[in-house]
Amino acid sequence: MRSMEGGEFHARLPIETRDEFGSLAAGFNRMAARLQDVYRNLADKVAQKTQSLERQNRELSTISEVAALLNHPGTLEEMCRDFLRKLMSRFDAAGGAVRLIEEPTGKIHLYVQEKLAPDFARDEACLEMDECHCGRAAQHCTSVVEPFSRNGPAELELNCQRAGYKTISAFTIQFKNQVLGIFNLYFNQRREFDASERLMFESLGKHLGVAIENQRLVAREKEMAVSEERNLLAQELHDSIAQSLAFLNLQAQMLDDSLNNSDLGEARQGLGRMRDGIQESYDDVRELLVHFRTKFGESDVGTAVRALLDRFETDTGIAGEMKLTGNGVPLSPETQIQALHIVQECLSNARKHSRASRVVVVELERGQIYRFRIRDDGCGFEPANHKEGHVGLAIMRERAQRIGGNILVESGPGSGTSVTLTLPVVQEAEAA
Repeated sequence: MRSMEGGEFHARLPIETRDEFGSLAAGFNRMAARLQDVYRNLADKVAQKTQSLERQNRELSTISEVAALLNHPGTLEEMCRDFLRKLMSRFDAAGGAVRLIEEPTGKIHLYVQEKLAPDFARDEACLEMDECHCGRAAQHCTSVVEPFSRNGPAELELNCQRAGYKTISAFTIQFKNQVLGIFNLYFNQRREFDASERLMFESLGKHLGVAIENQRLVAREKEMAVSEERNLLAQELHDSIAQSLAFLNLQAQMLDDSLNNSDLGEARQGLGRMRDGIQESYDDVRELLVHFRTKFGESDVGTAVRALLDRFETDTGIAGEMKLTGNGVPLSPETQIQALHIVQECLSNARKHSRASRVVVVELERGQIYRFRIRDDGCGFEPANHKEGHVGLAIMRERAQRIGGNILVESGPGSGTSVTLTLPVVQEAEAA
C-alpha cells in the first residue's frame, strides 16, 4: 500500500495461501494492475492532448500571422508573395505559387511564384481547368495533396514530378463560394496533411480570397473615380472650349462671307469678335489647366479656399473677400477635393458670366454641417429660365451629390448670384 501511495503501481503481493488472505491479495493485485493501466493510458492521453493543443496553437498562430500580413498595405503582388513566403517558411516547403483564374476564359495563370525552377515556372504559366492536379482543384473547388510514387513511366510524369518535387499540394482561394484561384506548396520530401491541417489551409485560402477581392474593389473604385472625373472634365470642356470653338468657326464663316462681299466694315467687326473669342478660349484653357493641376488636400480647407481666392484676385483684378467662422472635424480628402472644385467653378462662373466688378465673397461655416457660400455683385440671372450648362451648375450638382451635399443657387437679374454648398459631413462615428 505504501508503494502504491508513492505511485509504484507495479507492486504486487505474493499469494501464499488459498484462504481469505489469499483472495484479498489476488484482489489487491488486480486493483494494482488496473490502476497501472489507467495511469499509463492517462499519461499517453495527456501527451496526445498536449501534442494536439500544441498543433492547434501553431495552426491558430499561422492563421493569425497570415491574416495580419494580408491586412498590411501594399500591392496585390506583394501581398501574395508575402503570403507564400510565410507558408513556405512555416511548413518547410521548397517552392510555392499563387495562381489566379481569368474570369472570361477560365484559364489559370501563374501570378506569383517563389523558388520555382525557371523551366517549371514557364511550363506552368497558364493552365486549363481540369488540367493536372491544380486544374482539378480549381474546377472542383477541392484541396489536393499528392505524394508522388518513385516509380512510374516518364511520359506520364507531370511537370512538378519532372522538376523533382516529391509532394505537391493545391488549395483553393475563395471569396463567398467563388473560386478566385489556387495556391501551391511544393515539397522535396513525401508529405501528408491531416484533416486539421487541410482545414487550416482552406481557411488561409479564404483569407487570401477576401484580401484579393478587397484589392480588386479598391482598384475598381479608383477606376470609377477616374471615369467620373473624366466625364466631368469632358462636360467642362464641352461647356467652355467646345462652345468657344463652335463660336469661332461660325465667326470664321461670316468673315469669309464678308471678305467675299468686300464688306470690310463687317469683316473688321467679325475679326474683333474672333479676337475676343480666342482670348476667352485661352482664358478657359488656362483656367482648366490650373484647375486640374492644383493639388488639394495638402492643407486645411480654409487655407485652400484662401489660395483659390488669391489666385482669382490675381487673374481677374476683382477683389476677393473671405469670411471663416466656426470649428469642425476636418473634411475627408475626397470631400475636400470635390468641395474645392465646386468653389473654383463658382469663381470661374463669376469671371466668365456674372461680370462682377467690385467683389466676390466666399463664406465658410464649419461645424457639424459645413457651408460654402460664394456671392458676387454681378449681373445675376433668372435660375428658372437659365440653361445650367452655360454656368456649370449641373457639374457642381454632380460633384455635390458624390460627397452627400447639395447646391442652392440664388440669383436675379441685376442682383448678383449666391451659390451655397451644404455638407452634413460629421457623422456620430466620425465625431467619436
